[in-house]
Amino acid sequence: VLNLFENFIRFIGKNSFYGTLIKIDNKLMSQKIEYLEMCAFCGIREKQEALNLENNLLTSLKDSIFFDLENITTLILNNNKISYIEDHALNNLKNLKTLELNFNLLNRINNIILNFLPKLEKLNLNNN
Repeated sequence: VLNLFENFIRFIGKNSFYGTLIKIDNKLMSQKIEYLEMCAFCGIREKQEALNLENNLLTSLKDSIFFDLENITTLILNNNKISYIEDHALNNLKNLKTLELNFNLLNRINNIILNFLPKLEKLNLNNN
């Protein structure tokens, strides 16, 4: 069991969860995370279905930031400070059905980003 409630984690580095058998799902919300390094979630042995990074301090999503999370169907990034998403930031999320980006600072999303999400059914961009 992994409990990270109210820890004020600011940075998640490469391979931070490598070899673990845990579901991350809601364990990283409300942590004050400012930066995710590429491959931060690589090598997790337990297949993830959802990732909730809500209520953090992320300002951008870099290319391949969610590498090795191809089974994710729900990604929640509400209430961050995201103003920019690089073109290939979400390119590994082939099974993503729900993407929530409410209450961020986005002005636009390039079409190429959505082209990498063939199963996307729900995209929430309220209050940007």
